[in-house]
Amino acid sequence: MIRSAEVLFMSPNKAICERQCGVLKKTPSLYKGIISRPHLLQSESAKQDAVESKLDRIIAYLTGFELRLQKIADRQMKMERDLASLTGAAPVFERYTPSESSSPDQPQKLDVRDRSVATPRPRKVLTYPYCLSKEMVDDLYRSKRSATAFVRAVERELFKEDADRDVNLDKRRDQGKVRWLRELVREWYPSPTFSAESTMWLACQIAINDYHRKKRKTVNERREVLAGLRVRADDPMEPCRSNTPEWEEPPMKLLRGDQSPPKIQELSSQFDDVKELNAADLL
Repeated sequence: MIRSAEVLFMSPNKAICERQCGVLKKTPSLYKGIISRPHLLQSESAKQDAVESKLDRIIAYLTGFELRLQKIADRQMKMERDLASLTGAAPVFERYTPSESSSPDQPQKLDVRDRSVATPRPRKVLTYPYCLSKEMVDDLYRSKRSATAFVRAVERELFKEDADRDVNLDKRRDQGKVRWLRELVREWYPSPTFSAESTMWLACQIAINDYHRKKRKTVNERREVLAGLRVRADDPMEPCRSNTPEWEEPPMKLLRGDQSPPKIQELSSQFDDVKELNAADLL
């Protein structure tokens, strides 16, 4: 960049050259833009550097956020695998295909939404070792409108010979039947994911336990009523007493003949004497 320059005027007339030189000295603003151009370039480069630094910070933040999402997804899958290993169910696997441009130094990028929903889960072949056959289960399935109604009907047939058939499922002695009942629900009402399957089984458990809770309450109320009737039948003269403080002893019944109290017998004899006197006066 040229900071200064010499102007040479080629004219034979000295007055013309001096006049042109005076015009240049009086109008320096014409060349002010040329002199200040480096300052403009420096300010533009500073702005560009600021924008690039902001973009670098945004990219670093997004990269860190993506890594955190990856850690959360890995932790969730680990928890699902552990839960599946404890319950004996098949775990949910993620579907991931590494790209060609990915290098071993870079961390793998997993999409949390990319689950194996469309991939069929491996299932065990369900057998019917108990009193229920496949035809009976099929009839119950056709007659019921919901999964909870179906599993309640199957549970009643499955545990009808057990002594603890009215307690909750988690307190039954034969937990093998409970596990088979869960496999039956998984077979007849398949779920796409493990979480949906767990939700379905939890709803069935609540329905079964609620049914038996109401049944136990009804049976206890009937037993109390029958016990009260049995006491009344054993002693028909026993009044129905109450534990409330408002209850009072009923009045004694008046009896005729020799069973009456002495005071009542005396009053009765006096009344008979009065009747005899009145009859004698009339005669």
